[in-house]
Amino acid sequence: MKSTGTVGGILFMRVFDKSQRLWQAMLCRGYDGNIRVSYERSLMHQDGLLAILGFGIILSGWLVGR
Repeated sequence: MKSTGTVGGILFMRVFDKSQRLWQAMLCRGYDGNIRVSYERSLMHQDGLLAILGFGIILSGWLVGR
């Protein structure tokens, strides 16, 4: 029980230290708590056609290999 407590304490300290270093690294890279998404484009008709074409190619390859 004593060694389990010691290992748990060491693990807690390492996790805490690593989280502090990660937070400092994120701040150095300009993280402010907001997740930004850079794309604003909606799906177009060609995107659906391309997905259907890709699925058809995968399906035909699967059928040929069967």
